[in-house]
Amino acid sequence: MKVDPLSVKRDFPFPDVEDFDGKIGRGEDFLAAKPIAFQTRAITITGQGRATVTGDLTFRGKTHPTSLDVHFNGSVAEHPMDKKPRLGFSATGVVHRTDWGLGIAVPALGEDVDLLIEAEFVPPQL
Repeated sequence: MKVDPLSVKRDFPFPDVEDFDGKIGRGEDFLAAKPIAFQTRAITITGQGRATVTGDLTFRGKTHPTSLDVHFNGSVAEHPMDKKPRLGFSATGVVHRTDWGLGIAVPALGEDVDLLIEAEFVPPQL
């Protein structure tokens, strides 16, 4: 899975005053315009529809091991709108921002960053 940091969109209230999305996506003090990626290494089933997914998270050009708690939300064989199948998942985890060189204002702003991922998977167009 890869995320383009330039796709980050915040509801900054005054976009005509400051390009806050651009600042976060490109700024060296934030995402540094480097792709965010997660490479799965192992999946451990922890219960009905639940698993721990461990892998390597690459952020700001640095890679560190990360664990995500994943919940399978369900599936449909045919979505009513486009008639395609779907799989849905939610994932949570915690990372330490100083691991990726984001120690600005620690400890005042805190070390931990909560990850919350909501994903829906659709087969590719053929």
